[in-house]
Amino acid sequence: MIRIFLYSIFIGAGGIAPGLSGGTLSIILGIHRKLIDAIECFFIKPMSSIKVLFPAGFGALVGVVFFSVIQTNLLQYYQMQTLFCFIGLMLGSLPFLFKEANKKDSLTKKNLPIRLTLFLAAVFVGLLMVLFDDPSAANNSINLIDSVSFSWNINTIITLLLLGLLISASLIFPGISGTVLLMMIGQYSMVLNLLSGLKDLFIMPSMSVFSNSLPLLPIGIGVLIGVFIFSKVLSVLFCRWHGATYAVILGFVVGSVPALYPANTNWGLDVNTFSSLLLFIAGVVVSYWFGSKGLRLKD
Repeated sequence: MIRIFLYSIFIGAGGIAPGLSGGTLSIILGIHRKLIDAIECFFIKPMSSIKVLFPAGFGALVGVVFFSVIQTNLLQYYQMQTLFCFIGLMLGSLPFLFKEANKKDSLTKKNLPIRLTLFLAAVFVGLLMVLFDDPSAANNSINLIDSVSFSWNINTIITLLLLGLLISASLIFPGISGTVLLMMIGQYSMVLNLLSGLKDLFIMPSMSVFSNSLPLLPIGIGVLIGVFIFSKVLSVLFCRWHGATYAVILGFVVGSVPALYPANTNWGLDVNTFSSLLLFIAGVVVSYWFGSKGLRLKD
């Protein structure tokens, strides 16, 4: 349970980090299938599922709140180092993902064309999403909710529920960045402000703070609904088309790497360059080590 909690902190952080996917990090850490199985069996084996989902949910919440607080400073002052570390983590997971893809359904001459096609299609979609992974995208996109202080009505509630569904997709489907999806509809800043405001509930709880955090309730309900729906879909895909599904996941991971590459990167013989390369290598090594040394959670 402790390991699930600790791993879920990183998954929660990855869920709101620009360009990253909580689903991708859950695969890197080897917790993805365990979470999917626990969600799918929730109504069949509730107690065993709760033992997995409670520490996972609490850990993800801690990761979301903590990272939403430090994210602005981290990406403002150490953007190059942070993003290159994320890139290293993702690239280091590729050998493990390829190995997982061939566990139940080995790569053959017969299935190679379809898997290669799915892989390339997923890479293309991932690269396409790079076009939206720009801070200006949030300003040029359609704003469904203009600010955190909005009036409650049926349209607002439905919108918040749909935002929760989008966020849940990034938690379940590897390679899908929730931040990119939220930026596309102009809601990333609003959601990030709500999440970062959660810390005030623990530090200085008051009715005004509670009232400002209320929009997270329908968002959270949307996340829960989406998690159950999308986990069932992904479970069916893994069961029927294991290798093909992993081919798509591999493609999404590879295709999402350019979205993490920091814009206007200046290479030179300086501290930023060396520290970024060092963290990139560390990310690759740590991610690969998790896969090869059995530190991932076993199904």
